[in-house]
Amino acid sequence: MNSSQTYGTRKISELIDMGITVPDWQRLTSQKHIDSIYNFIKEYVDSWQNQPVLPGCFTLCSAVIQRQPFWWLIDGQHRFLAMHRLLQDDDLDCVVMCCNIQVSDENQAHEYFRIVNTSLPLKRPPRNSRLTVPNEVIRQLKNMFPNIFKDTENPRRPHLNARHFAEKLLTRPEIQNQNAESIIAKLLEYNQKICAMPLSEFKYPGDKKDRLDKIKQQAIQKGNFFLGMYKNYEFLGKSFSFS
Repeated sequence: MNSSQTYGTRKISELIDMGITVPDWQRLTSQKHIDSIYNFIKEYVDSWQNQPVLPGCFTLCSAVIQRQPFWWLIDGQHRFLAMHRLLQDDDLDCVVMCCNIQVSDENQAHEYFRIVNTSLPLKRPPRNSRLTVPNEVIRQLKNMFPNIFKDTENPRRPHLNARHFAEKLLTRPEIQNQNAESIIAKLLEYNQKICAMPLSEFKYPGDKKDRLDKIKQQAIQKGNFFLGMYKNYEFLGKSFSFS
């Protein structure tokens, strides 16, 4: 084990007091996942008056910058947020195992995040790219079209998975050095364009006209958001290429 890496148990209240943050370049959270962890722990404690075995550990990165301590949670955000809720709502202060890695700054913390999440389904994003801007794009779109986004891994058209959308965005070279507002403007511009396109634009093998009609009606009812009518995020390339 590297000398900059240590392990130990901490209470959730202690982590909160330390000022642990979930960085904005982390993967977007799933409320369904948070609720599932919360309910599992709560039901177990209510039944057995004891904390359940919680496999794994939180991975933290820490640095002292200009004499100010900083802590970044790079793995375990769903468990952390569920346990934070348990502390607030149920006065349950869970004890968790933590792996702490000493780093020089936030950039190095992000590099360890990339290592921990090597299984992310990302298609060769630029090495120094972060999910910060894609996450902000999705947060704003979710506020505009809340009924379009689902927590399920493979939502049916015209719905989209927020986390997958953000990760797909990160792979697009066109968004590099753009802010969230300019990206959203392009997406909405293309969304407006395709609302008048024939159903053949969204036809995949096995699709029937009545099924496509139903999908389009759902898209209309849920805010006139049509990007999710594509199966494979084809709208990303098209949004940044049409004029």
